[in-house]
Amino acid sequence: MMSMRSLPIFTALALVLCGAGTMARAAKYATAFNDRADVTRSLRSEIHYREDRHIIEGGQTHDGAWTFDMQWNAREKVKSINRGVTMFSYEQKDGAVKLEFFGDLAGDSTDHFAQEDTLDAMNATYQRAASGEVIDVQAGNGKLQQYLALRPRNLVTMLPTNRYGLRQFDLLSLPFGHGLVFPAATMKDGATWSTNATVNMQVNFPVEVIAVFKIAGKQQIDTRQFLKITCTLAGKRGPEPGEWEKLAATITGKVDGKIIYLFDPAAGAVQQVTAELSSVQEIQQQGKTTKLTETLTTKLENVPVAESNVRD
Repeated sequence: MMSMRSLPIFTALALVLCGAGTMARAAKYATAFNDRADVTRSLRSEIHYREDRHIIEGGQTHDGAWTFDMQWNAREKVKSINRGVTMFSYEQKDGAVKLEFFGDLAGDSTDHFAQEDTLDAMNATYQRAASGEVIDVQAGNGKLQQYLALRPRNLVTMLPTNRYGLRQFDLLSLPFGHGLVFPAATMKDGATWSTNATVNMQVNFPVEVIAVFKIAGKQQIDTRQFLKITCTLAGKRGPEPGEWEKLAATITGKVDGKIIYLFDPAAGAVQQVTAELSSVQEIQQQGKTTKLTETLTTKLENVPVAESNVRD
């Protein structure tokens, strides 16, 4: 028979074990897009891109950089829902773009040159499954595509652009390309999954990266709570033989990045996507060393209609 003295010890142990079991049962969240007919959302998108060039040749150093900043407002509307697939219309309403060039990339007469422009309207349609997978995109022509085409390559391509006909899009700033696809309709806190992505670097040097997603609990903004999903990207390639400016070279590439998604389980929609990505490419040639550094930050946000004007 158990003594009275030993009872508290067993009781305490049982309580500890019960507590551990409770902690082990992580919270479970709805992880599926749940679109409703005729829903309209106002969206704000931002892109900030910078490329730095550092060249050493013949004992001399040449430095240059250029930046690309763009903001625009858009509206998406649920057009139809059929067997779990939702069709959306996407209308980019207004926006602004600014290009700046510094150092050797600014030209012979100055070390700084800037150009600004406005964006005309652009329309698109796309289809998305409940998992978040984008099935099809049809985009019209507009300045948005034209300016994005100025980028030498996509720094990150979460979707195969040749499939959708979207040249040089920074897809993380668009609702049909932010890359969040859930592997299950409900998932536990702390769950992870991974996908592959391709980073196309400046010197026609694609680097395969692993994108690791994680359910990272909840985040509160004002009075609303959102599910936080993080995504880290990492990959490298080389050194290996290649070619740049029609000359033989040895090329090395490295990519790092982090994406944070805020997802509303109740509404079944993404509230916000922010991304910070960087790549470094080194090109070694006879008598010449070139280092290319690219940084990209993007933001896509679901905003109230009253706030859907471009900020100054």
